[in-house]
This record gives sequence, structure tokens and C-alpha cells, in this order.
Amino acid sequence: MNDLINGIKAQLYDRLSSPLLFTFAFSLLAWNYRAVLIFLSSLTPSDKFLALDLLSLSWNNETFYWPSHLIFFPLATSAIYIFALPWVEKIVFEYSLMRKRDLKISRQKIEDKTPVSTEEARELRSLGEVAYKEYDAVIKSRQEEIARLKIEVDDLKEKLKSLSPSSTNADTHSKDLQESQIALLRKIDEFGGDNISKNSIFKRVSVPRLKIQYDIDELVRRDFISEHDADDDDNDTTYSAVSLTVAGRRFLIENLSADLI
Repeated sequence: MNDLINGIKAQLYDRLSSPLLFTFAFSLLAWNYRAVLIFLSSLTPSDKFLALDLLSLSWNNETFYWPSHLIFFPLATSAIYIFALPWVEKIVFEYSLMRKRDLKISRQKIEDKTPVSTEEARELRSLGEVAYKEYDAVIKSRQEEIARLKIEVDDLKEKLKSLSPSSTNADTHSKDLQESQIALLRKIDEFGGDNISKNSIFKRVSVPRLKIQYDIDELVRRDFISEHDADDDDNDTTYSAVSLTVAGRRFLIENLSADLI
């Protein structure tokens, strides 16, 4: 029941809020204000009907009085209000805006040609000084903040360097590398650096096998190479291999870059 009542209210609101219905009702009252006054007067019903009939006597053709006042004249007034009036308002609004723009341009021209007085110049100068001081203070605060952030960044870099195990190991362990171990690193790099067979190293390096194994163990301990098993896809076998680590590549780049190029 409530939904039905709300639906009826919504329909009535839509009907009453229609510009055509509102305009037509207002026009109808305006064109027939005499009839409304007669209807609301204290006359007897017979006198009211007689007065209403007398209204149409003012026209030569009495039959067109009521259709004109009840239908044609209200519709014409509504059409003028709905269609013609907005167009006129648009023209008036555009004209008023153009006049305001012309006045603003004229005022600006006059103000541009008018010299600044001494008091106004003094006030402008004081405002400029205040703005410059504020700007200078902002610049100084930003520079101080940038300097503080740079110090923090440098501190973080130092902490990262101290916490980086690979770089520490590379710096401390590379100082006492033997020539044979450096030569072995170079040879592993020449073979490709990754998944290099230990047997191929034993065959191609003219150093005793025991010494080669010792150098491999030392380089593994110092994290310059890794020793692991690799798969041979062609023969479907597994072989013992070594590969350069990040620290090993860094050592070769930093210490032997001239030879590698």
C-alpha cells in the first residue's frame, strides 16, 4: 500500500513539475481572472452564471470567447514563455556579459595608464620584500633538508657496505690470492665462466692435479667460484663443474679489466 501511495505521489510530482502544465495553469488563471473573481465572489449561483455569460458579450462573436480564453490564449502564452523567453534571456545575458567585458577592458586600460602613487609604490615594495624574505627562508630550509638527506644517504651507503658480505669477502680475500689461483680464475673465465668441467681444467692447465684442486678449494672457500654438479644434455650424464660467482667476476673486472679487454 505504501509503495502504491509513493508511486502516485511520484507521478503527481512529475506532472505538477512539468513546465508546460505549470505555465498553462498560470496562463489560464491570468486570462480568466475575471471569471475566477466572479466564482470566488459572494454572489448567488444564478448571479454568478449571469455574470459569466455577460463576460462573453464583450466579443462580437460570443462563441469564440471561452475556447480562446480557456485553450488558445493559455497555450499561446505557454509557448511564448517556454520557447521565446529563454531565447530572449540568452540574448540579454550575452549582451550583459559583453558590456561587463568591455567595462573591464576599459577599466584595465585606465588603470594601466594611471601612474602609481608614492604610497602604493611603498606598499608594493614592502610586499615584495616580505615575499622575497619568505622565498629566501623556504630556499634555505630546502637546502638544509637536502644537506641532511645527503648525510643520511651517505650513512646508509656506509652501512650497506659494512653489511655486504660479498664485497667484504672480495676485498679481504683477494689480497693474498696466489698467481696460480688468479691464473685459474682467468682460465675459467676463458672457458665461459659457467658449468666448466673440472676434468677439462685438469687436462688443459699445465699444473699438477693436486695443485689445481687446492686452488679450486681455496677459490671456493673465498667465494670466487662455486663447485657443483652439472648435467650434460648431449650424453645424458652428470659431471663435476665449477662456475664463477659474483665476487669472482667483480675481482676479474676490477683487477684484471685491462687484460680482459
